[in-house]
Amino acid sequence: MSETKNITIVNPASGDSEDSTAYDLTIRPGVTAGQVLQQVGLPDYQLAREGGEPMDNSDELFPSIRSGEKLIATTGGTFGRKGR
Repeated sequence: MSETKNITIVNPASGDSEDSTAYDLTIRPGVTAGQVLQQVGLPDYQLAREGGEPMDNSDELFPSIRSGEKLIATTGGTFGRKGR
């Protein structure tokens, strides 16, 4: 049986958490950030950890994230690091 991880993709539509859309997904080894974004209908976005730099859409997600992790869908640019 293949190993899986559960993740949540958040699209903060207006930057207000009340307007955010969340997608709960199960991924397997080999799945890329771009494939996940295609699946949730956000092909022009990039994924990032909160406070982190956007990932390349060709990056494989499975080895670099924990099950239950929340990733942010962004249109690019720079995320500010909170608390610094």
